[in-house]
Amino acid sequence: MKQIAIYTRRSIYSEESESINMQIDACKEYFKREECQFEIFIDEGFSGSNIDRPDFIRMRNKIHNNEFDAVVVYKIDRISRNMVDFINLVSDFEKYGVNLISVTEGADPTTPAGKFVMNILASVAEMERANIQQRVTDNMLLLAKQGRWTGGNTPMGYKSIKIDNATYLTVDEDKRDLVIDIFNSYLSNESLNEVSRIFNINISSLSDMLSSPVYVASTYRIHEYLKVNGFQVYGEPNGKGYLTYGKRPKLKNKKSWNTKGYIVAVSRHEALIREDIWIQVQTLLKKNSIEPRPKQSSNSYLNTLVKCARCEANMIIDLTYTRVDGTKVYSFACGRRRKDSTSCDNGYIMVDELENSIETKLKNIGLNKNLLNEYIDTEENKSYKKEIEKLRKKLNKNNLQIDNLTDKLALLSNEASILIISKIEQLTTDNKNLQTQLISLESLETSRKNTEEQINNLYDNIQLFNSIDDANVEEKREVIRTIIERIDFDKEGNTAQITLKT
Repeated sequence: MKQIAIYTRRSIYSEESESINMQIDACKEYFKREECQFEIFIDEGFSGSNIDRPDFIRMRNKIHNNEFDAVVVYKIDRISRNMVDFINLVSDFEKYGVNLISVTEGADPTTPAGKFVMNILASVAEMERANIQQRVTDNMLLLAKQGRWTGGNTPMGYKSIKIDNATYLTVDEDKRDLVIDIFNSYLSNESLNEVSRIFNINISSLSDMLSSPVYVASTYRIHEYLKVNGFQVYGEPNGKGYLTYGKRPKLKNKKSWNTKGYIVAVSRHEALIREDIWIQVQTLLKKNSIEPRPKQSSNSYLNTLVKCARCEANMIIDLTYTRVDGTKVYSFACGRRRKDSTSCDNGYIMVDELENSIETKLKNIGLNKNLLNEYIDTEENKSYKKEIEKLRKKLNKNNLQIDNLTDKLALLSNEASILIISKIEQLTTDNKNLQTQLISLESLETSRKNTEEQINNLYDNIQLFNSIDDANVEEKREVIRTIIERIDFDKEGNTAQITLKT
């Protein structure tokens, strides 16, 4: 019996877009002459511009677990409206022997001609999306050039006001000094963590705030600075602040400064930060965003694995003393306490002592595999099938309600339809939460199935490490990193808590 994944998506509720039930029925009809078992995946209210959709992620996880023979969609653009994503997805499906079938467009990806047709259809879908995006961008840019606030979370230190049906930013006098203090504090402390602690602000929000041109007075120098860093700048400098449109992409969870397409326009609102202060802050942000590569120490194979159990800082290898014969003795010390003795009270441990402790624990595990249970969460042995089935039933029930309510919209007046739309939005929000839970549970279920294999691999690596007593530091470092995720050391009780890689 063929295992078929039916994927459906609808980004908006409208009479023109194909209903979820219609997509499902058409997909099932395609296989009416074959004996198949279907699993249905639904993403209601999600755009095809990217593949970050809850049920789509669930489906891909199952494909990677070899649970399907084919994925069937009503139209190619249900999968993706991005050409690059589409090509990568088809290639990914093929790796697992899964065909992608479009029931209305008749393209068979198993043939060169069919693959060509699918790529053409994906290109058309991407062009449609690009046209929609361009219209939105043009409209938002027009508003930004007029100095109008384009919506979203209002920046700290400002509030939005309406003038003649248009929205603008104005200074929130209660927070003016707070914003200035935050910028000055960052220059003084040179640390996002410290400023975050002082003002009780989330680090990500703090970083966004400090890098935002909204706060800086527009000058020719700032114009040039923004242009050099990849921004499109509009308007003449007049000492007022800027408005921004677009999202800066992230690389390794840090916002990129190479921001092609990121728009900055001179606005009407009062700027709170001088150009010299703002540029100093940007320079410091860039300097601090460069992540230092961890140094590989020749004094211990455990370097970069040992953490302070008190403050979570890395424990650094320090020269403790030199023996009479010239032999140097090293220890692990809290990196934060090393910089400021008042910031942490954790003590140090000799390198040899810690290494001997870890080696003893690993040798004991090598003699008794059951000791691994002390380091591995036994919750992974629990089956999540009942919870998964319960969530699927809730999702199906909600989707049925959404379809029924959508069908009623055409029969109601605009005023009467408001309650229906509100209910649909509530159900959609519930579904997103349920889908998030479902992804998590299915991931746990897959993890449970793979636990035995992971334990066997881990045990083999431990046996390998136990057999290389005479290996050098580099060789031991390479093997130990396949076994240990981190070691948390606390001088009180002289305990070293091992977290294994599972």
